[in-house]
Amino acid sequence: MRLLRAIVSILIFVSMYTGVSPVQAANQYEATWSLSNSGFPEAYFSLWPSRMQGGQAFRGVLPACTAADPTDCIKSVEYQDLQSNWIKGQLESYFPVEEDNETIPGKTAYKFTESIYSENPVKDSILPKSARSSIWTFPGIEHSGGSKFLLTFTIFRSGNDKQLLPSTAPTDISIVPISDSIQSISKAELDERMPYGGLISEPNSKTRCYYDPVALKKYCTQREDFTNLKPIRLTVNFKKHLDIFQIVDWFTARNQNSEISIKKLVDGSADLTFQGTPISINSAESFRPATVENYILGRKIMNIAFEATQQPGIKPYSFDLTQTKCFNPTPYNWIPNCSEFADMTLHGGGSTEDASGYFTWRELEKYFPILPKDTVTVWNFKTMNPAGQDFLDLLKCSSRTEPSGVLSSNASLLVPSPPKWNKENESLDYNLASTHLDTNGKVVTGFYELRVSVLVAKCLWGNDLSKAKAQIQILSASDNTVQSVEVSTLEIKDGYISFRASGFHYSANEIKLKIIGAKNLQISESTTSTNSASPSATPAVTAPAVKPNVKRTITCVKGKLSKKVTAVKPTCPNGYKKK
Repeated sequence: MRLLRAIVSILIFVSMYTGVSPVQAANQYEATWSLSNSGFPEAYFSLWPSRMQGGQAFRGVLPACTAADPTDCIKSVEYQDLQSNWIKGQLESYFPVEEDNETIPGKTAYKFTESIYSENPVKDSILPKSARSSIWTFPGIEHSGGSKFLLTFTIFRSGNDKQLLPSTAPTDISIVPISDSIQSISKAELDERMPYGGLISEPNSKTRCYYDPVALKKYCTQREDFTNLKPIRLTVNFKKHLDIFQIVDWFTARNQNSEISIKKLVDGSADLTFQGTPISINSAESFRPATVENYILGRKIMNIAFEATQQPGIKPYSFDLTQTKCFNPTPYNWIPNCSEFADMTLHGGGSTEDASGYFTWRELEKYFPILPKDTVTVWNFKTMNPAGQDFLDLLKCSSRTEPSGVLSSNASLLVPSPPKWNKENESLDYNLASTHLDTNGKVVTGFYELRVSVLVAKCLWGNDLSKAKAQIQILSASDNTVQSVEVSTLEIKDGYISFRASGFHYSANEIKLKIIGAKNLQISESTTSTNSASPSATPAVTAPAVKPNVKRTITCVKGKLSKKVTAVKPTCPNGYKKK
């Protein structure tokens, strides 16, 4: 009886996460792209180095600021009303449960708590205080399930209790509408839970429950939808964490009109503000019959994706397309004597932030339709994943003390790395993909927004932007045709240049953005520069404070003519030679 119940549970689990019945799934391959943090209203807990293998990493969740702890914390979260006034949210509580690593060793358990901070076992740690996700309300704002919003600002970085190292791991920021409840449970119900029972949805795919085996209670949260798509801004203060932009300084955003700004304060800390309006996005799925031809096709598509995302100089993994002995006409059944890779084809779930996801999507849609699934309203920011020479080209232009750019779109899939610098075309190129229709059958009207710091823009295109214009090309990758071209004047605000393309339709798209008309001003006695604006220039900075640029003077001669040039990196005008 228990075995039968386990089999039924597995079939329900498969059906829940694939969107198809067990019978339908049995003879079809599927590919799905799921939005990050679009299902469970996922709370995050602090994870101290002493609790991690090797003790060289830290996951911190920012608490709300207090008079006693005014740094490395959430200063405010607000929404904008119809009169353009910013209305402050109110801290309702912290997530009322925390991880319990001692009560039931080897099993995932939680315990109810009223404490604000997560307790670091190492008392003399240099790490800032950390908490759990927090729950907020906004006067005058409700959603589909009430008025509570789960706010999470998570930093994951290398280091330990004695030393913090530069961060190369994601920083994740989200606001999720939730409803919640606390319920009593019986000992029998607790005993029937699997070791990771707190991570299984119940009773649906948007609900998560956390079990306290001592109090015999469970706390459940359910994801709801934004019903008021109003601008939201979140301001946090960084001090010990201010160096997180040393390596990773580009963000993706799942909002519209997204902005990031930074304000340095006299105490050595800085306020960072993240702003945007929630948007609706759908995940995606595709099905194909489980035939030997489609088995080979899936492996071929995966090979293309592997090659497209492989680091330069490293041979990508490649499936043998002639090997079909492990072909499986019922994909959810295991074939004996077939290893995980031997019978692998394109089948199963993936993330819309997977580096290879775009290339998988681009190739698959040539053969089978990719359909919309599970529309959700979202508000979040996340640091991108730096990789390859393309990122290094942009890193040379970065200040490394503040965000270099933020990219936002309502596409289902966003490549998780910054736009590529196309040296030949002098453009920032980016790939994204989405279904052509939404879950209601309406054509999805796409938008793409990119805010780039003035420092980066001048480094790439030229230090004089006074007469420059933006050119945006949107290409369909499937047929390599230009869908639209938009040219607009530049909008510069708070040290960032904003670009926007909208009104286009989706498949797998490539977007090329460039500035036309920018130029490098000639440096002379009457024109000096504090920063050489060329793609090869590397700003002389440290984190968290920028070192002052030191100017020097050289003498340049041309026949009997002589000129003095003063700059950080002085160069002689055309026709002149350094004396």
